Amino acid sequence: MAERLRDAVSSEMGLTVSVGISLTKTLAKLCSKFRKPNGQTILRREHIPVMLRRTPIAKVWGVGPASAAKLQAQGIATAYDFTRMDEARVLKLLHKPGHETWRELQGRRVFRLDLESKASYDSMMKGHTFSPPNDDPLFIFSEALRNMTAAFAKLRRHKHLAREIGLCLRLKDYTGQSAGATLPYPTSHDCEAAPVLRQLFDALIRPGQVYRSTMVWLGGLVSEHQRQMDMFEETPVRHDYGKLDEAVDRINRRYGQNAVAPAALMDGRLKPWHSRDAAPARYDVLLEGEGDRHLAIPRMTLGNPV
Repeated sequence: MAERLRDAVSSEMGLTVSVGISLTKTLAKLCSKFRKPNGQTILRREHIPVMLRRTPIAKVWGVGPASAAKLQAQGIATAYDFTRMDEARVLKLLHKPGHETWRELQGRRVFRLDLESKASYDSMMKGHTFSPPNDDPLFIFSEALRNMTAAFAKLRRHKHLAREIGLCLRLKDYTGQSAGATLPYPTSHDCEAAPVLRQLFDALIRPGQVYRSTMVWLGGLVSEHQRQMDMFEETPVRHDYGKLDEAVDRINRRYGQNAVAPAALMDGRLKPWHSRDAAPARYDVLLEGEGDRHLAIPRMTLGNPV
């Protein structure tokens, strides 16, 4: 099957594809990188230690730069070293996400494949780490607001309403503070949630502290189709909010995320330039018909079945 998929993509789109096959999603990810850009690797249980010994811990899918630095400080250099760690030590150092990756590397499946489209959600969240860390409250709030607008855009895309909102501010040393609140009404409108986000932010922010990331989550979700609003909730202002959100979402789908966004996001310009802000090399030379927001993507063409 993997060979047929690779051949189909190559013949229809002219692209190379690498495929990894193993006991877990994390191990399959390692395999897919092994023979890039055009190959496939099958990793059986008895060969897992060989693959893990040759894989630096920073190259493991699910282990970010911060987690890799923590592990390297503990003398963990490879994925194999990581799997030999005591379980309690892994949980203490990396918490649940790191523990799940640790189990997956051992061949114990945690991340199951879900081939069905998800119809309902209990919560949604958006977060972002910025480099270098920053102590400017205006900039930090603009990052939190950016996360909130992205979370609400996803909420509207999936036809849900949120009854709760939460905010987490993470410091440079990876510690953090978080708080949550109940929204006045179940909503999918940024404008109604922004004042609540501001209150949470003012309660959490500490002047002089240096922060590295923000995260916003929406909870108490309910499907738009399952909820009937009462006469006090359906006001002309809320109706206008709905039309505004619909227009903004339509523009952003066409021209890119945050093509239209809250003015407070302009405070993001207060962030000092960092090498990570540089555009990828692919943007240095744009092909005919391409723009800064839209790169040409080859399309698969299918024969006319008629």
